[in-house]
Amino acid sequence: MKHRHLRYFVAVAEELHFTRAAERLNMAQPPLSLQIKQLEDDLDTVLIERGSRPMRLTRAGEALLDHARRLLELNTAARADVIRIGKGQTGQLNVGFVGSALFSVLPGILSEFREQFPKVDLSLNEMLAGQIAIGLRQQTIDVGIVRPALTDLDAIEQKPLLEEPLVLAVPQAHPLAGKAPVPLSSVQHEQLILYPRHPKPSLTDSILEALRATGVEPDIVQDVLHLQTALILVAQGIGLTFVARSVAQQTRTGVAFVEIGDACPKTILSAAWRKDVSSPSLKNFLDVCVQQSQKYLLNETP
Repeated sequence: MKHRHLRYFVAVAEELHFTRAAERLNMAQPPLSLQIKQLEDDLDTVLIERGSRPMRLTRAGEALLDHARRLLELNTAARADVIRIGKGQTGQLNVGFVGSALFSVLPGILSEFREQFPKVDLSLNEMLAGQIAIGLRQQTIDVGIVRPALTDLDAIEQKPLLEEPLVLAVPQAHPLAGKAPVPLSSVQHEQLILYPRHPKPSLTDSILEALRATGVEPDIVQDVLHLQTALILVAQGIGLTFVARSVAQQTRTGVAFVEIGDACPKTILSAAWRKDVSSPSLKNFLDVCVQQSQKYLLNETP
């Protein structure tokens, strides 16, 4: 049974009149009658009792009507679903992100993407940069919002979204609180709370490189996995940490944020994805990333 035969049959079965069904289908009546006759010949079954007034369906025709409606509905749904998938309007996207991204562009990205593509299921996973690199290689995530930039450039494509300096997060009562800017060397003899150096890459490596370039030998008192943990420990007076400037825009009880003057390390937030993997939903997500990063930068520019 061809799709057009089912469509023609449903029109005739619902109208119970060939002329009205032909008008509904925007076609002439004789070709419609011929198509229905071909369908009956293919099935070797009479579907419509033409001699009765009004015209009525045979029991076989009634059975076919039920099946034909469901098949046409399924065809329409399948077509719509395939088109949505092809345009990246449905499906699932697994996103890995570093915690500091939540303080800058990521909320806007997620909000805008969900508004534009509400049928795409976003799975969100807070991860370290090195874990995002592993997740992309193993294809457990589709895209990462990462800081610092990843190093596997042969396999991974990256798009910078935001460059910003690091600032110091210190306890509210710390002597550096309220001073701005301070030299990077001011953390000499201070206990530092940093992130694990493995897996690579790690923001900690960039921080340590900048410190040692200024002659500071860091005293790392605690490694933590997440930014929120680091800030809680800072508030408790355990030590100091470095955060992106966007993090400092939100008030944190017990924590003061201090700008760094000379030798201030900078950090880049990027979108990262595998070069050999592409999908419409991924492309749509990356487009939203670029749009929202530009919008964020415009709002942050004095």
